[in-house]
Amino acid sequence: MTTMTAAATCDPRWHSYAPETGGIVVGFDGSPASHSAIQSAAEIAALSGWTVHVVSVLPPSSTYEFKPALDESPSEIEDLRVQIRDAAVRDAIGNKDDRSRWTRQVIIGNAANEIARVAEELGAHLIVLGGSQRGAVNHPMVSGTTMQVMRRSSVPVRCVSYDPLHALQS
Repeated sequence: MTTMTAAATCDPRWHSYAPETGGIVVGFDGSPASHSAIQSAAEIAALSGWTVHVVSVLPPSSTYEFKPALDESPSEIEDLRVQIRDAAVRDAIGNKDDRSRWTRQVIIGNAANEIARVAEELGAHLIVLGGSQRGAVNHPMVSGTTMQVMRRSSVPVRCVSYDPLHALQS
């Protein structure tokens, strides 16, 4: 499992950084709904004074289907995947002054397990996740990952949907 944590406004090189405890953990997968989750967390953080820690989880690569070039090892490919996702997280966070203390982390593993684990370790007050239309019939905005996080963590979970009108105003 690869884990990298950095302050949201650092240079591209990784630093050893321990995020503050408490606050909000946001799950980010690059989807429009996860962008809405970041916006929702920003609004909550502005009102509460809590810090925000963005967690993005990549699934492990399937090595039997993967044929890297002869000069690239699987670990180099994993590092590249992490760097690409980290760039997407940095772009989603942006550089607004109120987000200067935000942290971010890219992990390779199971999304629900890792988000729940990070939230528990940080003693987070809240987890914010983007919802999808692919959820269960009774919970049309709650994805399978969201339901799994809710089962695995004692931290309250807020599920937000993508709102194209709200996204244009940001």
